[in-house]
Amino acid sequence: KEDISEYEKGCVINFLEHIDEQGRIPLQITRDTYLPWDFCVTNEKTNIHKPCLAQHAVFIVKNNGGDSEWLKPYFGDLLKFIDYYINNFRHHNGIYFWHDDGAIGVDNDPSTFYRPLDSSGSIYLNCLMYKELEAVCHLGQLLEVDISRYQLEKEHLKNSVQEHCYDEKDGMYYSVDLN
Repeated sequence: KEDISEYEKGCVINFLEHIDEQGRIPLQITRDTYLPWDFCVTNEKTNIHKPCLAQHAVFIVKNNGGDSEWLKPYFGDLLKFIDYYINNFRHHNGIYFWHDDGAIGVDNDPSTFYRPLDSSGSIYLNCLMYKELEAVCHLGQLLEVDISRYQLEKEHLKNSVQEHCYDEKDGMYYSVDLN
């Protein structure tokens, strides 16, 4: 079995090194540009990297005997990325939403596809965000960083999803129309 941990670390670090001053991380990084949506040029609101970087980092840490020191120089950027989601993609009811249907990871999802901007409280995104908050809390504990604010946000999100996304009739969680 080949050890790919350095490559894995590089994947996480590469995205964190491309964070902008607002906390946005591109969806994709190529050698020459930030395709497909180059927000570094337009400064318009757009979907950004999915909230899965902390989860990826936890996977690496757990597979490397708990070593999290490699992440220490980048942890502030990871928190800045999470803060961007909290401040720009969270409805007042606590549910997270996609800005539009571009690069959301689920092609033609009827709860998001071709809908008004900022209206799709996708259950997929909210699950990703909950797990991302859980992961950033785990990493913060390992790095001895105060993550109490993110623990509160995680609990707030859990309560919001239970209140707004659960359908008692079906016994399932669904995406929410925020309009």
